[in-house]
Amino acid sequence: MVLTSFETSRDEIFEVIVAFDGQISDHSFFERYNLNLRLSESKESQRGPAVGRNRGAKLAQGDILFFCDSDVSIHADTIQRIQESFKTNSNCTAIIGCYDDRPADQGMISKFRNLLHHRVHYENHGLIKTFWSGCGAIKRQSFLALGGFDEGFRTASVEDIELGYRLSASGHKIFLDHSVQVCHHKSWSLFSMCYTDCFLRARPWTRLMLSERSLGTTQLNVSAKDKVMLTTLLVAYLIIPISIFFPTLWLTFIALFIMHIGLKFALWRFYHRYFSMLSIPCIYGLYVMHLTAGGIGFGLGLLDYIQLRTFNRSQNTE
Repeated sequence: MVLTSFETSRDEIFEVIVAFDGQISDHSFFERYNLNLRLSESKESQRGPAVGRNRGAKLAQGDILFFCDSDVSIHADTIQRIQESFKTNSNCTAIIGCYDDRPADQGMISKFRNLLHHRVHYENHGLIKTFWSGCGAIKRQSFLALGGFDEGFRTASVEDIELGYRLSASGHKIFLDHSVQVCHHKSWSLFSMCYTDCFLRARPWTRLMLSERSLGTTQLNVSAKDKVMLTTLLVAYLIIPISIFFPTLWLTFIALFIMHIGLKFALWRFYHRYFSMLSIPCIYGLYVMHLTAGGIGFGLGLLDYIQLRTFNRSQNTE
């Protein structure tokens, strides 16, 4: 899908590099595409996307690297909008975009999760401190000078966010341009959504924010309102079992529930554009599961960070 969308782009693309995590079994598959296509493969597999993208970046000849995932398709004007955004934001080293609001999978869970990602990026148009390799462009020389993606990430996780933190710490500017869009084709199940949100996003992101001392900053998915939402949800979870012995606590639970709904009233209005009113309670349930998975991931990430600090402290005292 991604290569087909590059073929139909309105703009001339200098080269397309396909990075493989391992070796390609059938090279003839790529002969059908009318692209200046280069394949990057390795003898070892399961080394992660960071390794593949770094290897591809070293092969690239252009001044601007555009990264996208294999489960997206670009719009006809995506490349053009990236070029225009670099001209408008000439002091920026990187430009990232967002998913469009028409995900390929229209199932409830997939549509909910993809639209949530779309909304978070769309509403944070402007300068940010993180990078996104799902649809992100960066000046090649700056990317190589910083060493590219951290190859310590052996699976798709927060390696792009970590790169964004290093870019920002080095004085580079990153701009989120919500007019730069791609279509996401990923199909989510309830398990894959919760597993990803907990173990591949919240847990490593928490470790990263704590190590960068940026836990208090507003960075896309971890805005101040999101933190309040998570806090009220955790308090509600604590109240439910205690209310068996103290029934009056149900009034507190109801108050927290109303606060929970009210804090994200704009989010429910947003989803109402794409779902019927009867589906909104299900959407709320999915959002609660998304928050819960993130909260568990935060707790695990905090424990990881404490364990790492304790280990490092003991090593230094020996």
